[in-house]
Amino acid sequence: MSTLSHVDSGNPRDARAPDQEPPLIRVHVIRVQFNPPGSVPENVQREISTQLRTQVFERYTRATYLEELAEEIAEVGIRGALQNRGYFRATATTKITKRETKGADVNVAVAINAAPGTQYRTGKVRLESADDDLPLGISTDVLRELIPLHAG
Repeated sequence: MSTLSHVDSGNPRDARAPDQEPPLIRVHVIRVQFNPPGSVPENVQREISTQLRTQVFERYTRATYLEELAEEIAEVGIRGALQNRGYFRATATTKITKRETKGADVNVAVAINAAPGTQYRTGKVRLESADDDLPLGISTDVLRELIPLHAG
């Protein structure tokens, strides 16, 4: 059983017993905007936007849930997606604006400020024994299939 500490925000909706978890809501991203518009390649913008708009984020209704979600989207959704494409020094911040609330569903718009930086690419991958006197214990073909990097 997990316990959450209760912080009184002064909002009567937040009033609950200290050991009671706040209700869950579902956050849906209905709009994604990149600023400046050409900062991230178009194909990457489309992939990130589609991923965010198809995902449902479940959150406890705390006063800071939108700020926490904005940080998560910036770190995982944006920086993670860019790093997976070779932009290892990418930076990203997001701002979330609540658009509509219907019961436990909250629709939001996400504004993304991202700077991908330089894209790094893999060259030729060569596998060899660190000791010239000892051969590899596993064939290079088998080892190469275990590395999820491809030239280019």
